[in-house]
Amino acid sequence: MSDTTTDSVVLQTRDLTKRFGSLTAVDDVTWSVEAGKTKAIIGPNGAGKSTFFNVISGVFPPTSGEMMLNGEPITKKKEHEIARLGLVKTYQKSNIYGESTVFDNIRIAAQTNETTFNMWSKASDLTSVNQRTEDVLERLGLSEERDRTADELPHGLQRKIEIGIALATDPDIILFDEPIAGMSEDGRQEMLSVLQNLSNDPSLTIVITEHDFDLVMNLAEEITVLHQGSVLTEGTPDEISADKQVQRVYLGGE
Repeated sequence: MSDTTTDSVVLQTRDLTKRFGSLTAVDDVTWSVEAGKTKAIIGPNGAGKSTFFNVISGVFPPTSGEMMLNGEPITKKKEHEIARLGLVKTYQKSNIYGESTVFDNIRIAAQTNETTFNMWSKASDLTSVNQRTEDVLERLGLSEERDRTADELPHGLQRKIEIGIALATDPDIILFDEPIAGMSEDGRQEMLSVLQNLSNDPSLTIVITEHDFDLVMNLAEEITVLHQGSVLTEGTPDEISADKQVQRVYLGGE
């Protein structure tokens, strides 16, 4: 992979490394994703996928290397600073306000985009915020659940709320960390439909890590395979599924 930055590259790493004591979880990874693309990162357990996500989203500081978001260095930035620049991350476990309504969960996120804020204003008076919240609810099929508290909803709908929180911030790129983990078959199919719809949005870049190989094959335009913290190979879904190295380390092939 070339490490030359172009206008189409939204997120890029160069020689990115993350160590925890003597353990190297991410090892000299040079990687990028183009704007508007859907890219997957796969690999066996312990490959470094979640750690890589946590580093590029600012949860963990890198040990060495560089990260760029829309051409701007983000290597030393914190998670909230990176989020304000347009990169947000969803989690394996839903990260929502359980006692708040679905509407309020998403409205809080939409409100972070307001450049001016009057502390004496009522949240209900923020017309643009409320409209964006309604748009996100409709986009995700959550309008009928808007007044229910988040913690009374099933797992699949809670995951939708988390996606809605991410969308409400108007991001350039969303990192999905195992979005169908723990879901029933019906929930998995519904989440795949949601992700496919999002992947059709040319203004949104998606990076996903997921153990479900079928979901990755149906969703991603390009796949990066991590093994022992390093990039093993990259390619299209067809190229990856036919790759003997991938079959050996990830799929258990001969």
